[in-house]
Amino acid sequence: GRCHIHLINMGEQFKNANDKGLNILILGSISNSRIAGSTLAQSSGFSEAISVDTPAFDIKARERIVDKALTDYKLKVAGGEAEKADFLKYASQITEYFSYNDLNSLIKKTRSVAIEREHAEITNEDLVEGYLQLTTGRLAANNMPDYEKRLVASHECGHATNLEVMRNLALDTQIPWRSPEKVNFVTLDPRGWYGGAVYFSSKVENPEMSFEKMFADVVCSYGGHSAEKRFFGMDGSYGITADLESATQTANRAVMLMGQGAHTGKLSVNGMLLTPSEEQKEIMRKDVDAIMENALIISDDITKEYEDFNNKFADKYGKLVGTGSCIVLGEVFRKELNDWRKALPKAKQDDLLALNEIIKEVMKASQKGI
Repeated sequence: GRCHIHLINMGEQFKNANDKGLNILILGSISNSRIAGSTLAQSSGFSEAISVDTPAFDIKARERIVDKALTDYKLKVAGGEAEKADFLKYASQITEYFSYNDLNSLIKKTRSVAIEREHAEITNEDLVEGYLQLTTGRLAANNMPDYEKRLVASHECGHATNLEVMRNLALDTQIPWRSPEKVNFVTLDPRGWYGGAVYFSSKVENPEMSFEKMFADVVCSYGGHSAEKRFFGMDGSYGITADLESATQTANRAVMLMGQGAHTGKLSVNGMLLTPSEEQKEIMRKDVDAIMENALIISDDITKEYEDFNNKFADKYGKLVGTGSCIVLGEVFRKELNDWRKALPKAKQDDLLALNEIIKEVMKASQKGI
């Protein structure tokens, strides 16, 4: 409302200036193109509009910008051409929503990290550390007791395991729009407002938001809580605050904006488009509850079946929490998870396959609002 009024007022001022023979060039950006569309531009006397794409949503553009930055700053990636290609691909994946300047700042920060670590050539680990310093800050003071370090490792492993299990299940269907994104990296060092985090992009491999992808995201959000509850007897904590916000927001968007509520139907509760009645609110709540309650059940089931892996992860990385040397790249996490699975006796592997079938059935029930 107010934004649109301000734009109209500005448009009138620009038109008056144009009537006086002044040429005006406007440089700027806007998140909602509908607010400043062609009608407003024409009514304000603008004859032309030039738009420039942003690398924020273009993974190939981000890759090219990073490659140029490496050349500009005379940086060499450790290894050969294959390692450089992997670095460029990885950098473009973890920098979703980054601008041109953000990407250049990231490479400069990566250079600083490499110098601090006395690395003659930069690595993916240097890149991730640079990313974290740029977005959340340096490692916070570490005065955590040992039990809390283990809890952080177990909590983040819960998130990452849930996401990879749901992703593998979706990939097995060979329906790409059902797949959630993969884990980019796990950080177990306290920075800014968090003690640890699992990073993954939202629209790099699959830009769609199918019901299956949405449901997997909610399951992932519950992973830390399920780990805390199973391994530490904590049925709720301050540490899951952001996780619960994420799960709740995702389920609400699915039902109220994306038409994925079985009983709600295909409508959008978005601003002034619709004011739902009390009866409609109850129906929406029923659909949201079905998604969230079933996702929590699946999260608890995954945590139970992957308990041994979580313990091994916490054994290995728990003591490193807060040392500044506790970043687990996505490829490393996946390898450790796959190696663990391959080493299991057949009976346990069969249990994991049975769990996959349970997840499929619960997901179908959730889609029906049950």
